[in-house]
Amino acid sequence: MTDAQVAYDNWKAQHKASLMVYTDYQMFEIGFNAAQEIISELANTILSMEKEAKKMNSEIQKLKKSVKAK
Repeated sequence: MTDAQVAYDNWKAQHKASLMVYTDYQMFEIGFNAAQEIISELANTILSMEKEAKKMNSEIQKLKKSVKAK
């Protein structure tokens, strides 16, 4: 079996059509939970970017001080 066939089989297993009928409440809950996961991922990304920006700013300040000292 080629890598492409394995990838296709994995994709197919993850994307089966569900014939289950959901109530409005269930659909809302599914959408809400998916949105909460996305929001959480984005918040984590933003927090890590803010930490990185602070580190970079600190390094910039150190470089500016070393340039002024010369």
